[in-house]
Amino acid sequence: MNLQLRIYETFSEYRETVEIQKQFLRVFDDRSWNSLLPDSLSLEGVKVELVQKRRLPSALSLWQDCWVILSTPHTMQKVKLIHAEDGLVQDEDGRFFYIQPQDLMFTEKPAPRGAQHEVCFHTGGGEQAVLSYLTRALFWTAHLTLDVQNGQGTLTAWAEVINQTVQDLQVDQAVLIAGDVKLLPPALPEDLYGMEGRAVPAAGMERSMPTAEPQQEQVGLQMFNLTGSFVLRGEGATSLKVLSETLQIHQKAGFVQKVHKYTRNVQGKMQRWYEFEAPCALPQGKMTVRDTGSVVGQHRLSATTAKEKVSFSLGIDPDVNYQREIEVLRANKQITTHRVHLHLENHKDREVTVKYQEHFQTYSETAEAVGETLQAIPEGLQVVEVLQPGQKKTITYLLNFKARV
Repeated sequence: MNLQLRIYETFSEYRETVEIQKQFLRVFDDRSWNSLLPDSLSLEGVKVELVQKRRLPSALSLWQDCWVILSTPHTMQKVKLIHAEDGLVQDEDGRFFYIQPQDLMFTEKPAPRGAQHEVCFHTGGGEQAVLSYLTRALFWTAHLTLDVQNGQGTLTAWAEVINQTVQDLQVDQAVLIAGDVKLLPPALPEDLYGMEGRAVPAAGMERSMPTAEPQQEQVGLQMFNLTGSFVLRGEGATSLKVLSETLQIHQKAGFVQKVHKYTRNVQGKMQRWYEFEAPCALPQGKMTVRDTGSVVGQHRLSATTAKEKVSFSLGIDPDVNYQREIEVLRANKQITTHRVHLHLENHKDREVTVKYQEHFQTYSETAEAVGETLQAIPEGLQVVEVLQPGQKKTITYLLNFKARV
């Protein structure tokens, strides 16, 4: 057996090299069957003439019409199993009642509980083939950590591979694939994973684990080859480090103000703002940010290309204030003009770079900003200033809101 996995962020492609004859049979437990896409089942490398699928009876049904032991906290008695599906039993006095299957004791080791599903491929014969299918029970997710110290940052990315099946999988080759790959939704609304919530890391993980090697982008997908064979424990999770890079971090006190011609005087606190350039393509995932040893928040990182600028805010910085005051210089049907006084104040004992943005919300008019220190951005305007410890600074500019013709 040789098992290859192509692990995506919401599903996996399972590819197992198998020995075949005229017929090839594979049995899936209920959980595995509910997780895979039955239409994706295929046997590659041979001519397939017919595929048959059927549901096998549950293991408990093998004991139907047999005498077993019912064990509860109050009694232990001999009962006959009448209906395996709903737990109907009959005692030695002929009375019928319902029980929980886990309360039954057997004189022989029973088969695993739950229904099973059988798939039989009828082929023209051969020696080897590849059993392939898509399953939602195997997937991966990225967790990132950004450690910031004095303007330098270390970005670490971990891939957590989830195995929601009950089987341990001996994996010979695997690749992690990140990107926008959509599958059609299932025909039925029930939970296809057969589990509530996510799997927790399993105990007794193998110490020998693969390493991840980033590969070149293909068809808009980012890939990490996993070198070396490894075991994915059933109902478990395995975390692999896929990235560790040193970055230049730009820290600012920032704020985004939405503005229209009816906006009046506002004031408030700035927010902690972080910016960096992606050193390589980054997978989407939750990023935890530590600044000088303390957790300052989490950010949901979108899939990012190499050298793309990443900018986000995390929480309020109470030591940097802003106040926006306006004077209405003109207001008529054609144009409304505001003179804006933007007051910035730094209460820290160190210098701070402040980035203040105004995003224009205009519907029936256009907006134009006039000022020496302003920077035009697609959303409106931007002010970037360096404030020394305890410094207050005022920036004045004009805003013209003109009616659309």
